[in-house]
Amino acid sequence: MTTLRFLLRGVMLTLLASCAANSQSWNANEPLQPTPPAMSLTITVLHASSQCAPSVSTQWIASQAQFATLFQATQSHMISPAPPPAPAVDFSQFGVVLLSMGQQRSGGYAIKLAQEELSMHQDFAEIAVYWQEPQPGMMVTQAITHPCIFLRVPRGNYQRVRVVDQNNKLRAELTVI
Repeated sequence: MTTLRFLLRGVMLTLLASCAANSQSWNANEPLQPTPPAMSLTITVLHASSQCAPSVSTQWIASQAQFATLFQATQSHMISPAPPPAPAVDFSQFGVVLLSMGQQRSGGYAIKLAQEELSMHQDFAEIAVYWQEPQPGMMVTQAITHPCIFLRVPRGNYQRVRVVDQNNKLRAELTVI
C-alpha cells in the first residue's frame, strides 16, 4: 500500500508542477482574450518613374478617383496607345502619397523608398526615402526629367506625413485628409 501511495503522490506532484509551469501563461480566473492582429505599417511602392508629367506635385491622395486622375496625369506625356490604369487601393485602410522632384535639367534624379516601414511619432508619420541627385561631373542623360513616386501608406492616428531623405533633410510635409 505504501508503494501505491508513493506512486500516487509522485503523479500528483508531477501534475501540480505541470499546472504551476503553465500558470504564467494563463490564469484560470481570467477569461481568454484573443490577441489582436498587429497593424501593418508597411509602405508599398505603387509606381515610380523618371518621366512624370511636369504638372504633378507632391500631395496626399485620399480617394481612388483622385488617384486615378493623378496617375493618368503622370502618364499623359508618354507616347503609348493606352496608359495603364491606376492600381486599386482600399482608401479606408490606406492613403497614397505622391512625391515629385519637379522638372530636372538632366537624368540622374530619382526618388526611392529607403524603408518599407512607416515610422510613427507622436502626431505625425515619417517616410524615409533616397533623394537621388547626380554628383557634379557625373555622366547623365541630357534630357529634361520629372521624377516621381506613388506610395501606398497605411492610415493611422496621425494628421501629418513628413518625408525625409537619407541625410534626414525634410523633403515634404503633407496634411492627411
